[in-house]
Amino acid sequence: MTTPIALSRQEVEPAQTEVFPNGVKPVRVGWYEHIGFDAGWTYEWRIWWDGTEWREQPGGRRLTFQDYSWRGLTEEACTPQN
Repeated sequence: MTTPIALSRQEVEPAQTEVFPNGVKPVRVGWYEHIGFDAGWTYEWRIWWDGTEWREQPGGRRLTFQDYSWRGLTEEACTPQN
């Protein structure tokens, strides 16, 4: 029988950048995390940067609001191997 190994969040999730203010746009195309605050609530969601605009997903609808604070990975994400 194999004993399960517990990993901390830092061991599982890749290192992320600090949160950049909404006036700074990403250099790379890809997914970014936005942390929002509204009416006392904090929420996180992923948004797609296409190089010029924020979108809901790659090739998806342009987001009406374009001034987001964001954070990304500190290095390029790797592609899972099958």
